[in-house]
Amino acid sequence: AGLLKGKQATGCDCDNGLDAALSNAQAIRVEKPVVTDGNIITADGLLAAMGFGKAIVQVLKKYPCKDFF
Repeated sequence: AGLLKGKQATGCDCDNGLDAALSNAQAIRVEKPVVTDGNIITADGLLAAMGFGKAIVQVLKKYPCKDFF
């Protein structure tokens, strides 16, 4: 679908396939627990859940509530 093309992203590399997956998606791998690039938010696993939630809130704060209802 091309959602990650040219975007910075992270992810859990549990099966050592993250580099290939991000490369196939034409994404730019970033070694951080949570990465936000525009409206795309990625995280590297369960320990990043709190930061992932906070990143979602920060992105949603950019939009007026009327855009969601």
